[in-house]
Amino acid sequence: MSKNLSQRWDEISGKPKGAYVFFKVPLLRMVPLMLVLTVADIILWGELPDMRLAVMSVIKIVSVYIVGVIVGNLEWTFFKNLCEKNFIKLTQIRNQYVLIYGFLMFGLTIMISQLDIPIMSVNLAVCYIIVCPLAGLMYAGLMWLMIGKGYAKYLKSES
Repeated sequence: MSKNLSQRWDEISGKPKGAYVFFKVPLLRMVPLMLVLTVADIILWGELPDMRLAVMSVIKIVSVYIVGVIVGNLEWTFFKNLCEKNFIKLTQIRNQYVLIYGFLMFGLTIMISQLDIPIMSVNLAVCYIIVCPLAGLMYAGLMWLMIGKGYAKYLKSES
């Protein structure tokens, strides 16, 4: 874990923080995901592109870009704190992991991709607003169950 973490931090910190936060995470990770989800939505529902769909797509992409900037900043800080050994408890690492990769990266991104406010019923919108972030938290929780032991070993070996 320590070697992989050091390599990951060297990769991330090898370029300026602004390039990572404003370019790499939002434009190379988050926006392409939104484009794939938008195209899949068009194919799945057979919607022909019209002005409403174009405007909603732009709003969704801008929203996901903003989430991507937040994720990039939090991820940068997360890896920096891991490498500088600023975490004392495993719960601190877990909480950051769940926030970044579950709630923000998975939950909010899927929620934004599915919301179609002008047409969608209020009940369905509320359902997406509640269910998608919760699904993200569950996803991150399951991922944490698989990788949490590695972080625990790292935390014990470095103290």
